[in-house]
Amino acid sequence: MVTLYSLIMIVMLQNTQKLGELILMVSQMISELQKFLLTFGMIIIIFIVIGRQLNSEFKIEESSIFQIVLDIFDGLNGK
Repeated sequence: MVTLYSLIMIVMLQNTQKLGELILMVSQMISELQKFLLTFGMIIIIFIVIGRQLNSEFKIEESSIFQIVLDIFDGLNGK
């Protein structure tokens, strides 16, 4: 009886250890995503704002955000 409870406890502790590793991995991924957004987020937002303003000045038809980013990219590459 004692050995059965001991085995059950060992299995539960092993599962808890795996869960702890997954939680640490997810928290590390969240931290890296925050660093990325802090680094490149303002650049992305500036591109979208400039594109929206240029879109209202130079284009008559409506465009999606993807088309605006593509137009800015093409403009920077000289197309």
